[in-house]
Amino acid sequence: MSSNSRGNPSMGDIIRTTVVLGVAVLGIFLIGKFFFTSEPEHPTSGVDYLLAASGVEPMADFDPLVPPSLDDGWRSTVARFDANRWRLVVTTADQDFVSTEQSRASVREILTTSGVELKSGKTAKLAGETWSVGEDGSGHTAYLREADGFV
Repeated sequence: MSSNSRGNPSMGDIIRTTVVLGVAVLGIFLIGKFFFTSEPEHPTSGVDYLLAASGVEPMADFDPLVPPSLDDGWRSTVARFDANRWRLVVTTADQDFVSTEQSRASVREILTTSGVELKSGKTAKLAGETWSVGEDGSGHTAYLREADGFV
């Protein structure tokens, strides 16, 4: 009689089989990851901000501030109107983000909802206008100006 127990595998057999199958699955995943995937040129989709802006005036009772065109390599990724606020986000050629918001809300409301904290007494001159300077929670510089009922 044979002492080989082919019907009942030992614990070592089970562990070896599990390790071999795990290595095979990991190998297939890594081969697929490295050889069959690619990074998209633009990880965010672009939007037609001029088309989006054309529908804002009747709902918001103001003309949204939008550039007539964008520089080469710049793309608009968000153009949205909600809660009486127009927002335009643009990705630059260097993959930096520039965000503008226009609203009839109070300065206090804008600061509360955006997470921007103004730096005491710090201002900057942009396009001949004086802007208050602040910073968001990520350390990005924010500029705030109130004019003609808009922030």
